Amino acid sequence: MITRSNVKGIAIALAVVGVLLLIMGIVYLTTRASSLPSFIPGHLPVRVTKRGHVIQTHALVKRGFALLLAAIAVFGVTWWLAFRYEPAD
Repeated sequence: MITRSNVKGIAIALAVVGVLLLIMGIVYLTTRASSLPSFIPGHLPVRVTKRGHVIQTHALVKRGFALLLAAIAVFGVTWWLAFRYEPAD
């Protein structure tokens, strides 16, 4: 049986997940793929041509927008759980 305190804990956990998704979405939108830390998916090593020119990598826009949409969805579920969901007594 789901109690109000269980719903509150789930809502807090979802809010934390939503904040992390939002931060990662902003990182993907604003950082080049070669500047990402190597433990983040999408990291590309810096590529240098034979003449010594650095090939610039792009920001991972699709991943950034996908993470932002996921954050919005998680925040929506969090809002619903926190303010609209009424557990049965």
